[in-house]
Amino acid sequence: MVYLRRKGSVNDIVINLPQSEKGHEVAIMESNFILQLVTLVLIGAAIQAYEQWATWQKWSDCSVMCGKGYATRTRVCRGDKCLGDASQRKSCQVKPCPGKVKVHGEWSTWQRWSRCNMKCGKGLVTRVRECNNPKPSNGGRQCNGVTSQQKRCQIKPCSVDGQWGKWISFSACTASCGHGIIVQNRACDQPAPKYGGQACKGNNTRTISCNVTPCPTMDKTTTKPTIKTELTNHHLTSAFIQASIHGQWSKWTNWSKCSAKCGIGFSQRVRLCNHPKPAFGGAWCKGAQKQRKHCQIKPCPVNGHWSNWHDWSICSKNCGMGTKTRVRACDNPSPANGGLNCSGSITETSQCKIKECPGTNLSCIISVYLVNGQWSNWNSWGDCSKDCGMGTKTRVRLCDNPSPAYGGSRCSGSNTINSQCYNKACPVNGQWSNWNSWGNCSKSCGLGTKRRLRLCNNPRRAHGGLPCNGSDIELSQCKISDCPGAVLL
Repeated sequence: MVYLRRKGSVNDIVINLPQSEKGHEVAIMESNFILQLVTLVLIGAAIQAYEQWATWQKWSDCSVMCGKGYATRTRVCRGDKCLGDASQRKSCQVKPCPGKVKVHGEWSTWQRWSRCNMKCGKGLVTRVRECNNPKPSNGGRQCNGVTSQQKRCQIKPCSVDGQWGKWISFSACTASCGHGIIVQNRACDQPAPKYGGQACKGNNTRTISCNVTPCPTMDKTTTKPTIKTELTNHHLTSAFIQASIHGQWSKWTNWSKCSAKCGIGFSQRVRLCNHPKPAFGGAWCKGAQKQRKHCQIKPCPVNGHWSNWHDWSICSKNCGMGTKTRVRACDNPSPANGGLNCSGSITETSQCKIKECPGTNLSCIISVYLVNGQWSNWNSWGDCSKDCGMGTKTRVRLCDNPSPAYGGSRCSGSNTINSQCYNKACPVNGQWSNWNSWGNCSKSCGLGTKRRLRLCNNPRRAHGGLPCNGSDIELSQCKISDCPGAVLL
């Protein structure tokens, strides 16, 4: 009795040799035994080869562009020890070389963009490539084009500290003689503080004296107007007592534009304590100078996001290799108000096998080494879709780490991903606010002038936008009453 054991197997192959007393019968039996032995060895070697070696990969390109070179191919050992070589080489020739051939230079692929050279504000990123794919030789041409490229970048805007604008008078002098006052305002908008910059220091309102010429008074003995004045606390005041003027509110301005282009924002309106302004110890206006209310121009867009995958379906086949499927929904949340749809596939398919089918031959028994696909790392982000304001950028990945082979499943998930991006703020052109109320007439009798103001803040100019067109001051003639006959001094 002879025992044969295949490596890696737990089963023995047993061959019984019959006993015979005749010599020719023994010879025949020995020949049959040798034939059976050789057959079993060959089958075992074939089984071992099938179980351990993967199929050969494709031949590589020839190692040279002209003349004799070589091409190679490889295969993967799936077992512990495989018989034979893992690689093969053969001669190849693309074309004969006519002496020294001119090799023209070709560019390599662009390297990744460098980091932005500015931590805030506008900067530059750079990427380079080399003329080495191949390098020019034997008098060949250099690569045509540039070796580097640059584009603008901005990690975040730089902080801007606020600066005061010019003083602006909101009304005429409160008195035509004696001692009056003018209230002036200024705005912290040259420029306004932005991106965490400091606000302007100091007050935005001041009061200055005006019309300090003494007012005429009547002398009872001469019946002629005389002027009697005294200097008190460095202010020139008239000898007669002026009545206090209490401040009154002007009309409310129109409501401003909503602060948000979409979603919930706010709108506000203001009024000024200048109708008239308080003077000579008069009280300031009572109540709020500003009012605010919520507003909404339109709902903001909502981008869709995937829900979790549902359970896998039943395998499509009761035996042997089949497929199963699972789905997901773009409802976490669903896209709304013009938002983007989910990126990727709504379904995913994978191979499955419940059991082996009956009557499987030898080739089906041999193990199949499935290679499931795996994702490579994400590539660098692409350029932003917009030069200013909010845009989108995309990056991709490949299912080649490794690629699916021998019936293995493809990578699960999407090969692209989108993200919002922001290079810089878009220019905002200045727009005028509504005109404020008219100020007081410059003269209490006869023809005078009055003026009113408006501000370039609806919105303010920003990010290189254009200033408001026109003047911020408007003058108009006015007359409260006709003046009586001239008074002799």
